[in-house]
Amino acid sequence: MALNLKRNFRNVPISDATPVAIVSVVFTALSLICLILVFVVYCVFESLRMYVKMSSLTGFTWLIGFIAIITQSEPLIYIFIVINASQGGFLFLSFVCNARVFELIKG
Repeated sequence: MALNLKRNFRNVPISDATPVAIVSVVFTALSLICLILVFVVYCVFESLRMYVKMSSLTGFTWLIGFIAIITQSEPLIYIFIVINASQGGFLFLSFVCNARVFELIKG
């Protein structure tokens, strides 16, 4: 007896559970897509927050520098020099000395 590999799917009966299974698969796929999107948005938001912090710190410093050059104000030039030289310390305070790091240190 030969094995018939061709099947006629038109005659396969659909049970009552088939629509429920299809809806279940669709909603599971949508849930996974939403989970991936939330993860991506969270990562982008965290990176964006870091970039805003860094650019505001350096931008504020150089804004003072440009104002000092335009106005030729000697005290403002010294303030710019001190703030510009202290940027590493400011970055340390804003990124290392935060609540999350202190919680990690506490254990």
